Amino acid sequence: MTGKRVKKPLNPTVANKVVDKIIKSKKYPYVNRAMNPKTPTKNNQTVRTMGADGKLFPTIRMVEGKLKQYKPKEAVKITKKKKDAIPVIDIAPTYVSTKDVSLALSKRIAKARGAPPKKGPLPQGLKIGALSDLGCPHRENGVQGSDIQGIKPLQVKGKKFTGVK
Repeated sequence: MTGKRVKKPLNPTVANKVVDKIIKSKKYPYVNRAMNPKTPTKNNQTVRTMGADGKLFPTIRMVEGKLKQYKPKEAVKITKKKKDAIPVIDIAPTYVSTKDVSLALSKRIAKARGAPPKKGPLPQGLKIGALSDLGCPHRENGVQGSDIQGIKPLQVKGKKFTGVK
């Protein structure tokens, strides 16, 4: 799995309040669909929002039962035609950026779908569930070091670490 590290909103309290209002309103079908864990994803995404002029709009939409990702200009045209942009400026009690609301909405959707929080890219070939299988090898009993010549067995629990020559 690859991806960018998820950034934190600069104004999370206001962003979360706006997201609460968006979800409770049930006005936006793409948000309702994204919140449902049974709906499909495209590249592990259900809805990708972008902001412009204080409004959020989706770049991934459901078209004929399948998710389709649009380029930003196309997404804006469709949003204007459908009149389903989220007016962040009108909803927010004080100023909050559309980026902050977009990040907060993404986190809320991931939580609703039961996804683990993103903490950055995983090493190649490693699956999300495999992280819990990893341990700290120099603290576990009986763990041996590398079979490379000159590398000693790793530290065993309770012994002082002396390093490797």
